[in-house]
Amino acid sequence: MESLKILYMAVAVFLLTTQAPSISAAGLQKISVNADGWFVDPNGRVMLFHGINMVQKGFPWYPATLLNKTKLRDYKNWGFNAVRLGMMWSGLEPQEGVFNTTYANIMSSIVDTLENYGMYSLLDMHQDVMSSKFQSYDGIPLWLVNKLPNPSQDEAFPWPFKNIGSWEDGYLAKATGMAFQGLYSNRSNALGYFSRFWQTTAKIFKGRGGVLGYELINEPWAGDIWSNLSLLLPGNAGSRNLMPMYNVINKAIRAVDDDTIIFYEPVTWGVIYKNDYHHFGTGFNMVPGGNDYKNRSALSYHYYCWFDKPADEPFPYPEWKRIACDDFWGPFVFLAVRGDREKIGGGSFLTEFGICSTDGNNKTEGTVECESTMQGADAALQSWTYWDSSFYYSNGSVNWNQVRSFSRVYPRATAGTPKYLNFNLTSLIFTYRYVHLVAIQQPTEIFVPKFHYPKGFTVELKGQLKWTFDINECVIYVTPVDSKLKYINAQVIIKPKT
Repeated sequence: MESLKILYMAVAVFLLTTQAPSISAAGLQKISVNADGWFVDPNGRVMLFHGINMVQKGFPWYPATLLNKTKLRDYKNWGFNAVRLGMMWSGLEPQEGVFNTTYANIMSSIVDTLENYGMYSLLDMHQDVMSSKFQSYDGIPLWLVNKLPNPSQDEAFPWPFKNIGSWEDGYLAKATGMAFQGLYSNRSNALGYFSRFWQTTAKIFKGRGGVLGYELINEPWAGDIWSNLSLLLPGNAGSRNLMPMYNVINKAIRAVDDDTIIFYEPVTWGVIYKNDYHHFGTGFNMVPGGNDYKNRSALSYHYYCWFDKPADEPFPYPEWKRIACDDFWGPFVFLAVRGDREKIGGGSFLTEFGICSTDGNNKTEGTVECESTMQGADAALQSWTYWDSSFYYSNGSVNWNQVRSFSRVYPRATAGTPKYLNFNLTSLIFTYRYVHLVAIQQPTEIFVPKFHYPKGFTVELKGQLKWTFDINECVIYVTPVDSKLKYINAQVIIKPKT
């Protein structure tokens, strides 16, 4: 144990004394949410995020990949501007009331380093099936889980099953549901401990421009479904268990940080139908803390098509599954999220999608599903962070088939209001329409990966606009020709040169 502590300290000292090359001398600017549900910078530009998840599900609880500066430069060069970063409760508070300052310092340094490479951090209290008592790691610390209610020995985990097959089946065990219900019901002061974790985290990261937000909990379970089957209705779980918990944690965070966006999740099946349906949808009728917090709250949601199991599928991808996922399931999710956002306010962000990777063949399931999800996000004008993030082979070389799909042309900052976005990965034609507000002094920024256009590209503009290209940053800057106008109905089309 002592040797691990020494190793931990050595890593922390290295991180805190080694500076990454400065990408933006001024640093990243604090992001908020405007009245229309867009993420905006202090200049009023609408921000769109493309990025990855990085979560270490075990000691040392921070992702070592983010210590690799070659990979950080790659991520930046591929256009990623956000990382959903696992802020692990068991890493910060491994024992009750004992906070690991070394872990806190390392995470703080990682956030600073990501900012130096132009990437925002979304701090995610990640868990899957709660605990090593039910699954492989302690998303919620074991010292707290041991305080939560347990079923009788006859109904101990994994009852009602003899064995757990897939990891997510562990959620259905009675013991798991009872433990989650104990958290929501504040048994043994569980919400007090949870609030303390988040308040401590907020004290560390408040005021950081590079911190996009705090995501309160990953994929929360509905609660004790064996005592109350109605909790399987996602609206019931959201209204009875999740939002009351989120209100408590929001209050704790806002006592020390009143500015950073709070991201909150429904149960995973709570974004299949709009919230208008009784007992369906998220079950949320406000953002955490109420309407006063709309400008610093965002709904976090995940998309995994339940029919999509790439490892089980023959080639080519069966058409019926493609239709079920891409023509029905995916559009339903984006439509439901839009309805929720319009009803209760705040922003929305696709913080996870995956079970897909691309191989360059547009008929394989992984390629079809990844591309369909990103096309759907573009059509819905939504930000995303990809879960699987398999951009390197085991020997460390770049998986260019994967990179070519995820490194996309997109407007990372818009001086106005987005209206339509499409990037066709086959033709490499990018089309973007928006209302350019001349009063916004900063330009619209469009990221353009150079490797997509080895012969160069053309830019067609509609509206009184002009453009320049920063070849080092791979960014097109679009600005108005006539500053006397109030707004411009803008269109930008980028095509490859032939």
